[in-house]
Amino acid sequence: MSSGPPAMPGPRAWRPRHTIRLRLTVWYGGLFLLSGAVLLAVTYALVVRALAGNSAGNALCQAPGIGCHVIGARQALDMALQQNAAILGELRSRSEFALGLLAVLSVASGWFVAGRALRPVEASFNAQRQFIANAAHELRTPLARQRVISQVALADPDASIDSLRAAHERVLASGAEQQRLIDALLTLARGQACLDRREPLDLADVAGAILAARQSEAQHRNLTLTSTLDPAPAAGGPQLVEQLITNLIDNALRHNLPGGLVDVTTRSRINHAVLTVANTGPEVPAAAVDRLFQPFQRLTANRVSHQGLGLGLSIVQAIADAHQAAVTARPRPDGGLVIEVAFPLRRLPARVANDRADAARLG
Repeated sequence: MSSGPPAMPGPRAWRPRHTIRLRLTVWYGGLFLLSGAVLLAVTYALVVRALAGNSAGNALCQAPGIGCHVIGARQALDMALQQNAAILGELRSRSEFALGLLAVLSVASGWFVAGRALRPVEASFNAQRQFIANAAHELRTPLARQRVISQVALADPDASIDSLRAAHERVLASGAEQQRLIDALLTLARGQACLDRREPLDLADVAGAILAARQSEAQHRNLTLTSTLDPAPAAGGPQLVEQLITNLIDNALRHNLPGGLVDVTTRSRINHAVLTVANTGPEVPAAAVDRLFQPFQRLTANRVSHQGLGLGLSIVQAIADAHQAAVTARPRPDGGLVIEVAFPLRRLPARVANDRADAARLG
């Protein structure tokens, strides 16, 4: 297997984004400008109305009583109207300047807001493109292996039933590897989807069943499984939570050392149901921990064919994200990892909590 997936092509990747951003800028800028123009128009209309009322009132006040001369009232009104015209002219010029400035600010604001709106979308598309490239790379390797095995077997003029059987078995093993990868990709996609329905569950019950099923594998690997399973009620997709815990325990068993240890604990802690899986194993650099939760990322190259597909922890992260659960990981000083997943806590009914507390005391 080659050392890594091919690099994604960079040219022309920016063009669609800038086209969309330009369109969003026009929309946002137009809305900002329209809002500002409406505000200025309303303000101008209110000022005109207020000045008209003041002009009539001032003219009446300046006219000396009921028997005043009409000419004097008209002169006062004309003077008021001239003053109003000067004020409105000044207001129009300032409004036109403000509208021009608002247009510039609207375009700049629209460009900024459009960029902020597109940033997570762009990040999502980039991650999707990279994931597709990685998946294609990982699937291409077993396909190439199958083709080579078949070509060598068919080109051998001295091929026997035994050699052809061996070649066929290798092709089947490669096909099984592809099936495991496809299943893992489907699980990852399902984990990244939003949960339609959440069901009550207890991390202790789920982890206990998985640990019981992994005892024989632990013995085969000369590993010790220990657990402290206190009640940890949560809510979510039971199959996805089971897959998350299975991946963590399998990862701890797979990346371990003979005579090592895998310790699993569940507990409730400050509004969270917490699962912790700790294992001994090779030393893990602190700088490499976050990278292990990315698809197809492995600590060392020798894990490629013997120790998983490089999707286990990325599936854990995707399922945790779908449950609004926090995942933290840290290397152990003497090798291995400690991974903790904190789910939002589901409150148990008082009767169930009391029954469990009594069972714990009796046990």
